Amino acid sequence: MKIDAQKLISAFPILCITIIITVSVWSKIIYLNQYSLDFDEIYSIVSSYSSYSNIILGIRYDPGNPPLYFMLLKFWRSFFGQSETVVRLLSVLFYAITLSVVALLSRKRLSITATACVLILLGGSGTLYFFSRYARAYALVVLLSVTVFYLATSWVEQKRFLSWRLFILCILSAVGFYSHYSFAIFYAELLFILFIFTLPSKTKISRLVLLAVILGWTYLPWATLFIRNQIMPALDWQKYSFQQLKGDWIGVIGWTNALTNNVFNVIVRPEYRMVLAYTWILFIDVILFLTLVINFRNSWKRYILSFSLLSLNLIMFTPLHNVLTDLRYTLYLFPFLFLSLGIVIDNLPHNALKIGVVIMLIIANIASYPLYGKGPQEDWRGLAHAIPQNSNRIFLFHPCYLGFSFSYYSRDAVPLYCLYENPEQMYLKIWDGSLSDTIYIITNEYNAYPKSERIIKNLLTSYSEQRKNFGLIELITLRKKTSI
Repeated sequence: MKIDAQKLISAFPILCITIIITVSVWSKIIYLNQYSLDFDEIYSIVSSYSSYSNIILGIRYDPGNPPLYFMLLKFWRSFFGQSETVVRLLSVLFYAITLSVVALLSRKRLSITATACVLILLGGSGTLYFFSRYARAYALVVLLSVTVFYLATSWVEQKRFLSWRLFILCILSAVGFYSHYSFAIFYAELLFILFIFTLPSKTKISRLVLLAVILGWTYLPWATLFIRNQIMPALDWQKYSFQQLKGDWIGVIGWTNALTNNVFNVIVRPEYRMVLAYTWILFIDVILFLTLVINFRNSWKRYILSFSLLSLNLIMFTPLHNVLTDLRYTLYLFPFLFLSLGIVIDNLPHNALKIGVVIMLIIANIASYPLYGKGPQEDWRGLAHAIPQNSNRIFLFHPCYLGFSFSYYSRDAVPLYCLYENPEQMYLKIWDGSLSDTIYIITNEYNAYPKSERIIKNLLTSYSEQRKNFGLIELITLRKKTSI
């Protein structure tokens, strides 16, 4: 039997891409149930308990999040089961499709070596590792961003106005808007890039204006429902809590650490991190800008590089990061940064250099896996199982929303209270000072709350104290002292 060498050579790129995607997806599936669900994941599951009509209408706790992901999760769970593994597998599915879409798009426009680099970066990113296994809409937003970006840029460049691209583009864009608010930020940045590069053409500008009007019209129903829930909610706790938007931006150091799979904070001393982080980001800017100049005549590369530059610098150097404080809200940027790096690699003069980069990326991803190969760090499952059952006890939570997570794993009918405030308008009442033999106070381990500590200090005259951490959650157990 003769082996056709030509067929083997032609099949090699497909084989490489298939292996990278398979290994990447497999690494997301193993140990999927090792970590407890955290607050946001529990919220997703509880929201999916509602009927489809109630999910659409926002009749649920904290209805500010668009409804589509919760509807998809409800549908998914009805077919594949209720386990935590099944819940997280939906995000893994979105991630696997994203890898496949990126592979198809980049393979037609980049060399096999550059395509392999892009897929290795997507497969080995610690940030994407976390959120591709996370029961929220973030993996879906990444998939929609990549797909919509391709459809929008190709539709603007083509001669025909009405086509299948426009139809699918409008549908997927509406899906993105109804999945998560961060998609709106992505779309605004995309429209700006398209507007800049189509500015001389009145025909293309008119297309963009029409597209913006269509998408604004499709988003209007949910915007109306959101405003209604803010003004006339059925219950007070159904209003969207803007309190949750308050938080500190992770900063340039946090972004640099994320892009290096947490290696940056390990190898760089704290006093040098700020300077080196800014240097790293500016270095990326220079490389991407020079590559943009070199590839300016290629429309696809021009759009990818310019979008990466715009989005990265808006986050780093404008007040936008005061709203998009966490990586999860700008997760859509990662595939475009990695595609941009693929374009950079494609401009290297020798194949030996390209192959060397591939080998280095594989080694780096494997070596850094212990630093990022983790799940959510709120061990609500372990906490609920560690608390013994007895009748005379109460639970106090600060922040108050932590009671939401505890209720999911704890099936006991025990009194639950906010310790002293309820800014998120949770359904729990504020503690009235009533006591019992055992008081459990549950709080964030990573935040210090002076008022909470003062309350605990006052109780210690009659109670003994024991503290234990469950990941980022701290359990403070106060037991009444027995008189001798």
